[in-house]
Amino acid sequence: MTQPLKTESAAGNETVLVIDDDEMVMEISQALLQRLGYKVLAAGNGHEAVNTCAEPSVKIDLAIMDVKLPDMDGLTLYEKLADTRPEMKVVVCSGYSVDGQAQSILDAGAKAFLQKPITVEALSTTIKKVLDGR
Repeated sequence: MTQPLKTESAAGNETVLVIDDDEMVMEISQALLQRLGYKVLAAGNGHEAVNTCAEPSVKIDLAIMDVKLPDMDGLTLYEKLADTRPEMKVVVCSGYSVDGQAQSILDAGAKAFLQKPITVEALSTTIKKVLDGR
């Protein structure tokens, strides 16, 4: 039986939308977030993410988005998400450094940056801080 992860900041019950085109990253992220107590939605590309956010019956507290997607650049996706759900917080993640596109998204209003590969502690701590408004 899978036990919840024991980390100092693991106490989530919010809904997180994971946006990444890498299936393995998506599966690992979903599993970690669920073990941390979050409800998880997944989108494999930008258009799928925008469509999910446009659904008024779907509650989403936070989106974790990769900056490199096959169908949409990261800044365009962020702007569409912000237009659709201005109250939703966004965390940007990338295998590249924060410079460049990730920094542009942060400058536009994203709340945090996670460097891939993402550790459980970094994921847990960052999400908790962003959701708590710190």
